[in-house]
Amino acid sequence: TLYWDSRNRLWIGTRNNGLNLFVPNNKNGFISFQNNVDNPNSIASNIIRAIHEDRIGNVWIATKNGLDLLPKAEIDKNNPIFKHFQYDEDDDLGISQNSIYSFLEDSHGNFWAGTWSAGVNHIQSGRRNFKHYYQKATQNSLSHNSASCFVQDEDMVWIGTEGNGLNLFNPVESSFKFFTHDPDRKSVV
Repeated sequence: TLYWDSRNRLWIGTRNNGLNLFVPNNKNGFISFQNNVDNPNSIASNIIRAIHEDRIGNVWIATKNGLDLLPKAEIDKNNPIFKHFQYDEDDDLGISQNSIYSFLEDSHGNFWAGTWSAGVNHIQSGRRNFKHYYQKATQNSLSHNSASCFVQDEDMVWIGTEGNGLNLFNPVESSFKFFTHDPDRKSVV
C-alpha cells in the first residue's frame, strides 16, 4: 500500500518488510520501521495493509496485528513509539480483531477500521471506545464481516466487503443498505 502525506513524503507498506518512509531530502532516502519482538514500542507487524495521515499529522497503520498510531511527534525520532490498538477479549469497547484491512478518517474526524472477519470498528472523534458493526441475520446490518475498503460520500460511508457486496452506512440513522450481485441485472454490483 502507498500513501503520500502532507509533508511530501511517500509511505510504503509492505507484505512482510514493514513500513518504509521515502523522504526525498534524506541522504539515505528511506526510513524503515520494522516489528521487533523485543521492543513493544515498535510497529505491531511487518504486514502493512493501509496507511493514513490524520488531520493533525499522526500516521495510522492497519496491520495484520492490530491498528497502530504513530504520533506526529514520534515520526522523525530514531526509535519512535507506536501506540497499538489490539484485540483484547476482556474489552468490549476495544478493537474487534487484530487483522485490520482498511482504514478511513471521515470528514468529521471519525475513524473506521475494517477487519478481515470481525466487521467494522468505528471510533468517534475525541473518544477512546470503538463501536462495532457486524453481519447479522437482519437486513439492517453489515452484509459481510470482512471489510476491505471505505469511501465517504457526503455524510454516508460506503463499505466494500470480501464476499457479500457493497454497503452504504448512514451514521445519522445508524442504518445499512447493501447491494449484492444479481446475475439477472447487469446494472447492479
